[in-house]
Order: sequence, then structure tokens, then C-alpha cells
Amino acid sequence: MHRRKVLYLLTLALLIIATFASLTALGPQGASAATTGGQYLEVYPGAAVMLCYPYLIADHGIYDVLTGSYSELWPAYTALSAACSAGYGTVVTTGGVYMVTNNSVSWTVFVSPTQVIGVQPGYAAIDLGNSTAAVVGPGGGTDTIALQVNSTPAWLALLGQTPAIISTSRVDHHVVYVNTPSSQLSLNLNANVTAVAFGSGGLLVAWNLSGSYGLSIYWLSTTPQLSAVLARSWPLPLPLTKVYEVLGNYSSGYMVVVGSSRNYTVVYLLEPSHGSASLQFIGDAMPTPVGYYADGYTYVFVNGSWLPVPGYAFALISGSAALTTYGGGTYIYPFRPVTFKLSVPLSGYLEVGSLLFYVGLAPSLYELPAGSALRSAGGVALSIEPPITYYPSALTTPSLSSVAIVISGQERPVTSISGVLSVASGDGALLAITPSQAIIYSPELPGLEVTIPGYWTAGGIGGPYVALYSATAGLVYIYTLSGTQVTSYSVAGAAWPAKMYYIGTFIQTGVPYVVAEWGTPGSLMTLSEVGPSGPVVSSVGNATEYDYSTGLSASLTGTRSLAIRVGNLSVGIPIYGTSFYVNGLAVSAEQSPYSYYLVNLSSGSVTTLVVPLDYQVLPLPDDQVALFNQSSGIVNIYSLGDLMDQLPVIVVLGPPESEVAVNGTVIGRPPAVVYAPYFTTLNVSVIIGRSDEYSLVTVTSQYQEVNLTPPALAKLVFRVSSPIPVTTFTVFINGTKYVASNGFSVNVTPGFTYLVQESGFAPYYDCMPAGAMITPSIGIQYIDVSCSLIRPVLYITSNATANVTVLGPGGFHEEVNVSPLAPRYLVVPAGMLELRASAVGYFNLTKYINASSPSVYNVSLAMVPVPVVTTTTTAPPPRPTKGYLTITSNVPTASIVITYLNGTTAAIGTGRLTAALPPGTYAVTVSSPGYRTKTMTVTLSAGASSSYTAVLTRQSHAMPAYVWAIVAVVVIGGGVGAWFLIRRRGILTGGPPEI
Repeated sequence: MHRRKVLYLLTLALLIIATFASLTALGPQGASAATTGGQYLEVYPGAAVMLCYPYLIADHGIYDVLTGSYSELWPAYTALSAACSAGYGTVVTTGGVYMVTNNSVSWTVFVSPTQVIGVQPGYAAIDLGNSTAAVVGPGGGTDTIALQVNSTPAWLALLGQTPAIISTSRVDHHVVYVNTPSSQLSLNLNANVTAVAFGSGGLLVAWNLSGSYGLSIYWLSTTPQLSAVLARSWPLPLPLTKVYEVLGNYSSGYMVVVGSSRNYTVVYLLEPSHGSASLQFIGDAMPTPVGYYADGYTYVFVNGSWLPVPGYAFALISGSAALTTYGGGTYIYPFRPVTFKLSVPLSGYLEVGSLLFYVGLAPSLYELPAGSALRSAGGVALSIEPPITYYPSALTTPSLSSVAIVISGQERPVTSISGVLSVASGDGALLAITPSQAIIYSPELPGLEVTIPGYWTAGGIGGPYVALYSATAGLVYIYTLSGTQVTSYSVAGAAWPAKMYYIGTFIQTGVPYVVAEWGTPGSLMTLSEVGPSGPVVSSVGNATEYDYSTGLSASLTGTRSLAIRVGNLSVGIPIYGTSFYVNGLAVSAEQSPYSYYLVNLSSGSVTTLVVPLDYQVLPLPDDQVALFNQSSGIVNIYSLGDLMDQLPVIVVLGPPESEVAVNGTVIGRPPAVVYAPYFTTLNVSVIIGRSDEYSLVTVTSQYQEVNLTPPALAKLVFRVSSPIPVTTFTVFINGTKYVASNGFSVNVTPGFTYLVQESGFAPYYDCMPAGAMITPSIGIQYIDVSCSLIRPVLYITSNATANVTVLGPGGFHEEVNVSPLAPRYLVVPAGMLELRASAVGYFNLTKYINASSPSVYNVSLAMVPVPVVTTTTTAPPPRPTKGYLTITSNVPTASIVITYLNGTTAAIGTGRLTAALPPGTYAVTVSSPGYRTKTMTVTLSAGASSSYTAVLTRQSHAMPAYVWAIVAVVVIGGGVGAWFLIRRRGILTGGPPEI
């Protein structure tokens, strides 16, 4: 409790209110949470394909994760894959290959992605046809190496710093070639080569010899000359037609090879020390840089097992998180996460292992790898360590812990309150209403009880306030938790509230509000905003419990479950009663008239409380719980830890697939622990399916064990085989409906005959219904469900993001989008089909498919790019923005002043002045003591150079010879005015004009 207070005070000082979460069970259900509000830390608001730290290779350019800057380098195309190391990044896009150095493009090869053999950091290999390939290096065209490979190019590898193309023979497919710029190596396996790949462990070759399949690994070396050494071979049960990824290496003790075999992705776990290979089928999956992608998740091999990560994961961070793209953004998905709750905006740096990410965080919940650190822009560091407080996993139902506490009223309470009429909980406190006062109790303030005198009918607690309703006065009063009255308002004429749920403050206005249930319990909830002119009452729907300080809420759903939400986290708990309460980070829900589930979100535990009839169980923080005996009006507050210390223990043993129930309440799976007072008689059961074995157990010693065995049952396990993906199907067993998936099981009674029917195969609903009569025996019986297609199905792949229109025998059938990352299954009518494909930057493509029978037809769309003609043009010089004005005087000491027409000085000089000035008109003044001053106006154009000579003459008493020309005479009234133009007589020479 003290640690929690210290953390709270520290985070207030930092303007950060943070709590931490340990999510130990990560699974596919996390994807739904991610799309509902930034559950995982977003590092880039778009798609990315590779981390070239500190840059993300994004959809149309490069994003700097440290500064947040973005450079759009290939706006007309989309990045498909990349390879990078320090200083270099080679990016394959839908329009060609880009070589990126220091966040700028150094060279580009405009080719179809289908021509790209492979990329390595700084290199790209292009299939030129005619058994010729080109390897382009860091120098672009100056580094291009043409190789005559005499075979079909298959893979680009880097042997040290030497690029090599690995390929197989076109003739007999027995030979694997390794081609470098200086030499070639031929490996004759005397077997049909089906797939080749190059990984950190060496060269992997899959082969087929007279119907036997295998995989061999070779060490490759370029020193002192190109050579290969066979390391080990493994027999395989199925052929590999392509190898996508090679993870690990030969010397590490295991290697993971991800490839394809027919329509399935196959994962082999190779153990070099034992020379064995274990096999795993994945189904229709797509490789990624860190695993394989299927059905919205990337399966990443972490610590010897596959972990499903939402979206398309393309990079691992320090072994503790993955960078994954889904929902239109790029996120960090942690493998060992904690939950970080932020209440105010924060920008700064997230440190994960040795990597640093710039982040800008809005108030929300974020999952971060444990052990990372968050540093604000102001230099304040917040370490994300193993949690003090943590929440259950997102969008999952926590399994009930196998712990039950039987409370009989004999146990010693922490404190007791008598004469209680009603209770409420919220914000870490308990509100108990008695005939003469309201009492506030908080375990975080031990020994301190706040009393508010008065005759109250109902009350609620939440945020910094308590709301109390007086039926006699027809008023709702609002107090602080310390007992100071804030305000009151009239509800005269309205039905008295059956229950007050919570009270809080509008953040925008600072005005308190109350949520209450009026009239018949459960009939109506109202929101009362307390303003200067009184309450504003409005309906807010069905009853929901809410804790203002933690953001924790709970509401009943239509499936008789309790939906609990903490920010963007959500958890569902099945219940059978109607009462539920939230308080701080604890929730209780009535399961039956005799039992409650107590969910402690600050410890992650779920405990079943078996209580006497007519009790209410209200949660409190710090593992305390309040029991309200509605008959006696007594509230006893217990510490669960103290109860477990003082009560005898019964351990219930049974089959691991069974459930344990105490007095009819399911508490979890065996071994289950029951804490109960001495001489209490319990009905303890173990349940499998609809059958149970029970025993009456009387507590007689401090420790007892009860071992129960249920009747023997039969288990039906369904296994699905299908040429198209099947996620769920419907099973009817003697008319009882189940929505099942591969591996679904159900317990039945052996010896009886059951009618088993399967139908409704999702997501395509194109499998023929099937059924059979089954008489199972004791034990497990597998039911093989085979999908027999009733219509043709197209499996469409494309090398480019294309729009495909399908025309059937009856005309237009369907229009779909297909991309390299998202192939499509499409159910079509039988007959001749026409497929019209179009893509930006590619020629239109038309294909004809004769889909005459119900089967899967593979359609590969090889889109041909429109040739890109690149021309090198010299950019025109920038248009000048200024002109040059030069003024020269015959007097070296003369002052030269150039001014704008409004009098502002533009330039000053002596004897000779050259000034770069914007286009416009200027006044020029040249003067010197003893000489007559010269002035003129000059108009200057952009890019022009104008020069003038100002010849100053000495002052004299003689009248100089001037020509006076009357320009205009103006008669105004009776006066006469004359305008004159004065020009000194002189001769203009070929030099600059004189002034």
C-alpha cells in the first residue's frame, strides 16, 4: 500500500499518473484490443516493412523514429520488403528497387518486383533473362556485376562482403550453383533439388530422391577460394517446394526452416545435435522477416515456441518486442509486457534494450516491454520495471483461480460497523449509511473513519466526492471525502433513487455529477449535472458501476457476464446473479445467492467467496473485502490474507480436465484450495461435462486432501481437413448446437449412439454438410471432418496490388482487390471464367479459367509493369531575385547613397558602390564637400546589371550654362506656376551614363 502511495505521489510530481500491468498470457485476442484505441505503443501512423534503425522503411518513404521526421522517397509506389545494415538500405517497391544511403536515394532500378531475385544490405540482384543476372552494389550503375548463371536464379546471398547468386540447374535440377563475381561453385546432389535458401547457418537445399525427401545444410566460404562443406542432412516426410525463412544457425543447437509444401506452410525445427527434424503445418501462410503471417497474426519464434503477434510483424526489438503493422499503423508489441497508463500528453524517448524510439503519447493505456525506460523531453526518466500493479490480459476471460474462502461470520474482522441500512463502494473507499449518519471507510487510511451526520436514504461514492440523498428533504447533498459539504440540489417530485452508483467531476467544467438508479431497481439510470441553476437530469441507459479515480467500470451484458473495463482493457467474467461492485482496482460479482467472485486487478487474482445467505460482498483495495449482512445490518471488513492465515486448508484433487465446485459454486480446476472454518461441512464436487462426483467433506484438521474421480467419459475431438481455410463450423450432436473449430472437443456418455452433423463452414460456407451416427467408447475419439467443396474456388495471387473483376458464364460475378501480401480465396460459379486485372503502373491483364468442377484453382497474376523511361535533364538555373547597381564617382571621397522611394536607405558607399538589390525604382544621391550634389532615379530589373558614373563639378560663383526648358505652366486662380526640367549640358560618351 505504501509503495502505491509513493508511486502515486511521484507520478503527480512528474505530471504522469501511471500504473503498471503484467500481461503474462499473450495471444491472438490482443488484435481486437489494438484496434480500439492504441493499446500498443504506436511508433509510426502508417505501414512499414523493415526496421533499419533509426529508420523505418515505411510504405512510401523513410521515417526517423528518433526525430519523428518523414521523407517520402517513392510516393508513387509501395514498399514490399527491404534489407539493411549500418548506412545502407535496399528497398523493393512495387515499381522497382531503391538504394537508400543516409536517408536519401542513391540509385534506383525500375523493374518489376518479380524480376528481383533478392536483396541484401547494399545489393540487389535482378533477373535479366537468358540465364543472366545483374547484381547492383552500393555504387549503383558503377557497381553493377553481370553474371552468366546458366540456370534459374534463386537467391542472393552475401558471403562476407562478397555478393553471390545461388541457383539450380534448368536441365536436371541436380546441381546447385553458387556464382560470385570471380568464381563459380557447382554442388551435384544427385537428387532433384526442390528448394534452396541461404541463412545465417549456411546454404540449405531441399531435395527429392526417388520419392524420399530431405534437407541438407552446407557451409560456404570464399577464403581461400569458393568452397562448400556438407554439415548435415535430415530426412523429411514431405517435400519443400520453397524455403522462405531460416532462423537460428547450425551451431546454436536448433534451426527453424519455414517453407511451403503444396498449399501449406511447413515449419521444420531442426536439431543439429540429434540430427532430427520436427514438423508443423501452418496452413496457407505468408513469410515475414521474423516468422510467418496467417489470418491476421504473425507467428514469431521466441524462446523455443511460436508466439502469435497481431498484424504483420517485420522486426524484433532486443528479443522483448516486435514491430508489427496493423490497423493502418506500426506498433511495438511486447513479448513480456507491462501496461503503462498515461493521464497527460507526454513526448520523449522510449528505450527498449539498446534501441531508442522517439514517441509522442496521448493519454491512454500502453503496453511496453518490461525493463524498458521512458524519458520525457524534459529529461525526466520513468523506468518501466516489473509491475507493482497490473491488469489482466486484454479482451480475455481470466480463468478462476482454484481458491475459495468460506466465510461463516466467525472470523475476526479488521473492523465492524453496526446498524447499516445500505452500502456503496468506490474510489478505494466504502460508504455505509446508518439511521443517523453516513460512514466513510478506506483501507488506505487505516483507523480513520469519516462520519457525516444526517438521515440518509441512499448514497454513492466516487472521485473526490460523496453523494447522499435525503428523502425527507428531497435533496441530494454532495460532500468531500473528508466530510465537507460542497453543494446540494433539489429532486423534489422525483421518485427517490433506489441506488446511487457513483459521483465524479466533469473534467471540462469542474462541475460535480451524480449517476443514480431511480424508481424500480434496474429500470432507469440518470445523469445529474449539478450547476449553478440546479441539476440537469438525463438518462444514460442500463446500470453500470464506475470508479472515477481508476477509470474502472463494470456492466452486465446480455450473455450473463460481467464486462469490466479499465481504459482500453476489457475483461469478461461469467456470472449468474445480478449484483456487482467496483472499487479502486477490485471488483466483486455475485455468482449465486451463496457466492461471489472477487477480482483483484492490482494482483491479478480471482477468488471465490462462499458466504452465508443474505450477504453482500463489496471489494476494497489492498485485498480487503466488506461483507454486509442485510439481516443484521452489520458490515464486517476482512483482510483476505488474514483469513487465509487463520483458516484450515482443504486441497481438492482430481483429473486436470475437470472443474472443482464447492457448495455448487465452481472455483476452478484441480488442485483447488479451499479455506474454511473448523467443523464446516462442504459439498465438494469435481465436474466433467454433465457428470460429477461429489463428496461431503467436514473440516477437521488444519490441512486435508480430498481426491475425487468423476465417472469415466468419452471425449469427441474434431479434426478438420479442407482445401480452403475453415475457421469455424457448426456441429449438432443429437440436436445440440456447438460452434466449433479445429480441435474442438466435447464430453459425451460412452455406449450411447449420437447423431453428429457438421455444416456452416466459415468463412466461405462452401463445404458440403456431413453427418454420421457415432457410438463412442471410453476415452478420446477423433471425428475427421472433411470439407468437400460444392462449388469451384479460385485462389488468386498477384505480384502487384491489383483490382480483379471476375466474369462468369452469366456475366459479372465479383470484384476484389488482391495484393502480394493478401491473396484471395473466391467462390465462383462453374464454367469458363474471365479475370480482368488492373494495377497502377502495370499493363492490364486478362486470364481465362475453366472452373468446371468443385475444386481449388490456383490463379497467379503476373502483372507486367509499364516501362519507366528515365531521362537525365539539367535543371534550369534558379530565376534571379535581385539585380546589381554600380555607381562610380569621379571624386574618390564622394558619398554615394541609394535609397528606396520612401526614403529608406538601401546601400551606402564611398567613391564606388555596387549593391545587389531587389527589382524596383531607387533614388541615387552622390555628394562631396566643395562639389555640387548629383541625384537621379534608377529602375532595376531582376538579373540585370546597371552602371552609372556621377561626375561632380566644383562649386563656383559664375552662372553655369544651363538650358532652361519650360515644361508646363499651370494657372491656379490668379497665380502662375511653372514646372521646369533641368539638364546640364554635356556630351554622353560610350561609358556609363553620367548623372
